[in-house]
Amino acid sequence: MRQTLLSLLDESLEISKITLSKSTVRGRTATMKILRLALQKCDYQYLSDLEESYLSVARFIDALRTMLIEGTWKGARTTISQSFSQMIAILSEIGANSRTVSMVRNSKRTMMNTIQLKTYPQETITHTEMESLLRLIRELPTRTDLVVKGCTTTKRKRLELRLYLLTAAAYALRQGTLMKLCGSDFSKYAFTYRIAKGERTGENCLRSMNESVWQAYEEYTNVHRIEADERVFVCDDWLSSATKVLMIEAGIEAPNGRHGIHRFRRAYATYCFLNNIPLEYAAAGLNHSDSSTTERVYQDVNVKQQKASEALEGFANSFIEMSSLNNRLETELREISPHLSSLLATGLPSFEDDSLEPVYIDDNGELSDYGSWSPLPDLNRGHPDVC
Repeated sequence: MRQTLLSLLDESLEISKITLSKSTVRGRTATMKILRLALQKCDYQYLSDLEESYLSVARFIDALRTMLIEGTWKGARTTISQSFSQMIAILSEIGANSRTVSMVRNSKRTMMNTIQLKTYPQETITHTEMESLLRLIRELPTRTDLVVKGCTTTKRKRLELRLYLLTAAAYALRQGTLMKLCGSDFSKYAFTYRIAKGERTGENCLRSMNESVWQAYEEYTNVHRIEADERVFVCDDWLSSATKVLMIEAGIEAPNGRHGIHRFRRAYATYCFLNNIPLEYAAAGLNHSDSSTTERVYQDVNVKQQKASEALEGFANSFIEMSSLNNRLETELREISPHLSSLLATGLPSFEDDSLEPVYIDDNGELSDYGSWSPLPDLNRGHPDVC
């Protein structure tokens, strides 16, 4: 008996739950929903209906485009792009032929370019937000009211969460890299980790040990002993949920709902930009294969933004400082204007005491009346008539 498209999709999802991570399964579940709606719009019940001709595949692609235009298929540009890639993989898994897969893959770029999709910038974390979050992280060992996924957390889990967040913040690491850490990667003087994404996957990186991270590690291992070859962090899904709970409690804004440790990577890139650290060093700290990746992903850290920042700094110095100078001069003039008006109204000052009467000197240095006086020569420069 032939399987329907819906049963093939259900089977693929069940296999994903066994073979893939929970975060990937969540993404696939959303993609499956879009696939089902598009197939229902086309009234395709079997894979043979979808692959009957080029036109039948084109109808399916047009249904996807309509769902994007109407807002049925929601999400940021990056989210929909990832969903497209998952959709192509799913079609291959359920047995779609190469023609169908190629047509859907080729339609991705055209569809993404013709439809205006919102592009969300990478979210960072401000200095004030980080201070609030660090305060909550420091309080984790003694807290008894932290609830994650409907359950009150134990002290061991709270200590694990504290170590997880401090390590992520201090070294700007991805979750995939953190989940591969073993007990032997932590020592009092050095920290070692293996890159978990990109061309350098598996490469070892050596960093100096951060004092706060080492203290958190020691306190965690006092409660939960970790062998040298044993993983330090156990459940990535729980850690992600706990991180979100803590960030929301810290008042950290997330217009896209993206609460996670990736914010620390963005914060590191922003720190490098603001402190004029070369982009190549920022890229190395983020474990990007080259700085072009850093420029592309972290939109604020690029030449245009740097030049704009320099221009704004010059503008601020010129405009705001000049305005302050003008205001200061105007204030001083207002303060002395009554004295000037009084002086101009009464003419030259007169003195009751003859000893205070002004003395005038002519060109020859002789005493003179007011009508023929000239300024005193500057003795430091010499007399103007002396060669």
